[in-house]
Amino acid sequence: MIFGAAMMGSGGHNGFVAGGGSIVVGLLVMVGLPVFYDAMGFVGGAISALVYNIFSGMVGGIEIEVESIA
Repeated sequence: MIFGAAMMGSGGHNGFVAGGGSIVVGLLVMVGLPVFYDAMGFVGGAISALVYNIFSGMVGGIEIEVESIA
């Protein structure tokens, strides 16, 4: 959001008011970066799950035992 707002608020080449191009770039940055971040998080999670499933098949995984206090 900060970088997108900075792109929208930045001036033109000679100090003139920001043109339509920088507004478009600013909006694309504000929308595109979170979507890209989400997609990379999904891919990273999928790769992590794949690696865990491969190694848990060889090692046996993680077992958690819970005991009641009352």
